[in-house]
Amino acid sequence: MSTVDSPPTSTSKDSDVQIQSISEKTEITPVPSLPSSAEKGKDDASLSKKPAPKKLSKYQLKLTALKLHIVLVRLNKILSNHGSRDNLLCLTSYSILLLSTLTPHLPNSRLAKRLTPSLTALYALISDIRIFQRLFGLVGIYHWALSVYKSPPSDPVIRTISYAQVLMGIAYQAMENVAYLSTHKVVRLDKTGARENWLWLWSCRFWAGHVGGEFLRVAREYYLEQQKIKKGELVTKEEKKEHRAGWVRDVISNCAWAPLTVHWSVDGGVIGPRAVGFFGVIAGLVSFERAWKATA
Repeated sequence: MSTVDSPPTSTSKDSDVQIQSISEKTEITPVPSLPSSAEKGKDDASLSKKPAPKKLSKYQLKLTALKLHIVLVRLNKILSNHGSRDNLLCLTSYSILLLSTLTPHLPNSRLAKRLTPSLTALYALISDIRIFQRLFGLVGIYHWALSVYKSPPSDPVIRTISYAQVLMGIAYQAMENVAYLSTHKVVRLDKTGARENWLWLWSCRFWAGHVGGEFLRVAREYYLEQQKIKKGELVTKEEKKEHRAGWVRDVISNCAWAPLTVHWSVDGGVIGPRAVGFFGVIAGLVSFERAWKATA
């Protein structure tokens, strides 16, 4: 350990000064006397006394209880909905993964050895829960496909992208379901696990294709928005601000999901756990922020 040396203190000695009288009218002003040790002790005692902490009033307690009540009500709404609950689990799981990659660098090695395996296991558990909940995802994709079929987007480019995303979503979810059931020995594909690994990779590749379609959709919507602005159809600042905020959120979310889907689409991956946790936290924050606003 490096020690920090304190600067040396200098002691001043009183030197005799000879005062010669220049004129008889020279006046010497008296030097004020220093406080005595008793008075100095009283001053130090008065400074050391701290004001007593103020007690919370009934109004402050009621206000705190009301704020807590509002948070719990909104949290209950999130947990009651499958999509928003998955957003919360997504943010939680990737935050835990990111934290598990940082705990080995703690100065306390014993604490690091205890925390890291526990956090890694908790991340794996939450990930397994999220995949299990997606076993019923084909039902939601069917409802999405039906809505796109009945009310397709008016723009032909976005309509084509939506149809392609529906097909990729069906392929992704079906392959993930079979691979997940194979992992838990519910479905037996082969002894080597090659088919299961193939299903995992291709399900993520279809997911990556969906994310790529999102980039195209956002770019097309931004272009159409600029055309509306030029024509004067978006006249209010609120409309412009709302469209721009939604566009920025979509771009950030897809930029976070893109490296993750590419990582899982390659056998062995391309990035490390810390990068996975980092990008996952960003994507989770964007999704959870939308879900939280929806409960207001």
